[in-house]
Amino acid sequence: MFPALPKPAPSIIDFYPASGSVGDSITLLGSYFVGSTDVSINGHSVSFTVKGSGAVQFVVPPDAISGPVSISNQGGSAVSAQSLVIQ
Repeated sequence: MFPALPKPAPSIIDFYPASGSVGDSITLLGSYFVGSTDVSINGHSVSFTVKGSGAVQFVVPPDAISGPVSISNQGGSAVSAQSLVIQ
């Protein structure tokens, strides 16, 4: 019997819009998002919905501050190259 392959870590390509206010919906684009366990803005977890292997949607919460967006699954985590600007 062969050992199980490791689960792939997610990767972030982009998110849009690049800025938002409390209550705005943000879409994160990338890969290996199914099975994600956490999405964060600047290290603060947010509620999210996986829309497919390459898309996650979340709403900017009241306590959000500008910073990078990260996503985690059983294979690892990824952090956006750019910061989400909270207006």
